[in-house]
Amino acid sequence: GAHGNDECTDFLFEPDVLQPGSEVIRCYGFSVDTSTAQHITSIDAGLRFGTGLHHIAIYQREAGNVIPSAGSCDGIDRGTPLAAWNAQPATLDLPAGVGLELGSGLFTLEVHYLNVTDSPVVEQADVCLGLSAPQPNVAAVSRLGEEQVTVPAGAVGRSVSTCAPNLTEPVHLLATTLQLGLFGSHGTMTLHRAAGGQETLVDKPYDGAGGEPAPTYLTPSTLNAGDTIETTCVHQN
Repeated sequence: GAHGNDECTDFLFEPDVLQPGSEVIRCYGFSVDTSTAQHITSIDAGLRFGTGLHHIAIYQREAGNVIPSAGSCDGIDRGTPLAAWNAQPATLDLPAGVGLELGSGLFTLEVHYLNVTDSPVVEQADVCLGLSAPQPNVAAVSRLGEEQVTVPAGAVGRSVSTCAPNLTEPVHLLATTLQLGLFGSHGTMTLHRAAGGQETLVDKPYDGAGGEPAPTYLTPSTLNAGDTIETTCVHQN
């Protein structure tokens, strides 16, 4: 399959026939049984035959947010992004002793297929979630930055926001995924230390017009009491 993790719960989705030069975006809804307490410790996603990938992304949906098991992504709420990749292998392995909560158990897989060959290609998306008993440390996804950005026609907009969490113990940052939308062109995240100094976590261009989400960047760092994270999003209309 697309993954190398044999100790995981596998989800294999219906195949697509990609005609020469064609591209299509599919969204697949899938669910995990939440009757038993479990944590996600790894995500392994990709294409079964290894060709035709533009990007792939995993989202976590809230209870009641039901989408078709397969179909168009138009008009649906994918949920909160967990990770995104534009190349294989598409994997996210959490450190030992760390797990993601299942929440509602509802997830969305978004796959952008692209056939750049001169022959038809049959491709099939595959996801494997590493599940385990609850871990002592719980990972979570926090959304930073401005949610509504207005940019006049022909202009460049730059929005800056600061996250100042009220911490009673250190928080370990694992990874960062940019999601700037259609007009996004660049994203930056900077960690400002309470004791002075700063660390650049992410400083990357973003191809919003190309429909390609930035990959998930590994950003290992520790956030301590008094530290803040500054997020800068650049949009070009």
